[in-house]
Amino acid sequence: MSDRDAADLGKKKLAGGGAYGNAVIFSGSLVLTAVPVTADIFRLCDIPAGVKVNAIIVTNTDLGTAVPATPYITPNDGSSATQVGGTALALGTAAPNGVLVAGAPIEVQKPSKLTMTIGTVDTGATGSVHVTVLGENVGLA
Repeated sequence: MSDRDAADLGKKKLAGGGAYGNAVIFSGSLVLTAVPVTADIFRLCDIPAGVKVNAIIVTNTDLGTAVPATPYITPNDGSSATQVGGTALALGTAAPNGVLVAGAPIEVQKPSKLTMTIGTVDTGATGSVHVTVLGENVGLA
């Protein structure tokens, strides 16, 4: 048995000089008073530059039948968005305990938002979506 250290252990830039660690959490909620339709974009929370997004957790009520949603990190300046995870979420099924979406970490270089683009909807319903973004405060590259 031996100790195995991550290559960057003790070398990461930490917020507050390291006194508080480097974990960051951002969250946002959207209450839908109109049913979601194809090509809607949900803008859920701000993500500042200098954050590495590791995963998101999405909770939602049942928003209808076949309501796919693809999450993105979308820069505020209109430059290209980066998809979070590799597949669309199924918002047509209630997820009160949350769905974890993870993929390769995304380093946010510009002030951005966590957005979701809605795919082809069969039948939408009103409800709510809540997102929690889990990441690290790493500073700008």
